[in-house]
Parts: sequence; structure tokens; C-alpha cells
Amino acid sequence: MLWGDVSVASRHQEFAGVAAIYLAVGDDLQPLGDKAILRAEPGKARTWNTCALEHRTGRAGEDAAVGKDLYVVIAGRVEGPGDLKTDQPIVFVRWDSLTLLTGEAP
Repeated sequence: MLWGDVSVASRHQEFAGVAAIYLAVGDDLQPLGDKAILRAEPGKARTWNTCALEHRTGRAGEDAAVGKDLYVVIAGRVEGPGDLKTDQPIVFVRWDSLTLLTGEAP
């Protein structure tokens, strides 16, 4: 189980900001279950207080994810028309209070 808080803000009238987080396994970062995605329209901001993702793997030998390394993938991107040349920030993405619980013994 993974949960945390996110905020994303676009500081430009033509470009949107997108924040995403998900669980993944293996060196090729194959997604496990759902992705949490939050999009702020151009010039706007959004906050999502406590998104939660949950995934339960199957048994060893039955589920390809079992035995592979587990990763938390955090992403932010800018969406908009063409190339923008600026030395100013366009989008801000912030993740806080991330918590990951696994079934492994500590």
C-alpha cells in the first residue's frame, strides 16, 4: 500500500501540469495496479490530500511480480503547445508524506 499528498500548479496560461505516482516492479518498472494522476489546467493549481494505491500480489510461481524489486515511481510533466523558451518555472509538483507499507518483515 502506498499513500501520500500531492499538489500541482501551473504558472503559465498555455501549459498544464501533471503529477503521477505508482508502484512498479523490476528493472523495467512495470506498473502494478493503478496510477494516481492529478492534472492542473493552465494557470490553475490542484491539491489531492491523501491519494492511496493498493496492490496485492499473488503466490510465488503464479505472479510474475513476486520476487522482483518494488519501486515507487514519482513523475511530473508539462503539457502544452510547441516549445517554450523561458528561464522561469512553468509547473510545480510536490509530493508530501509518502508512506509505503509492504508485507515483508523488516
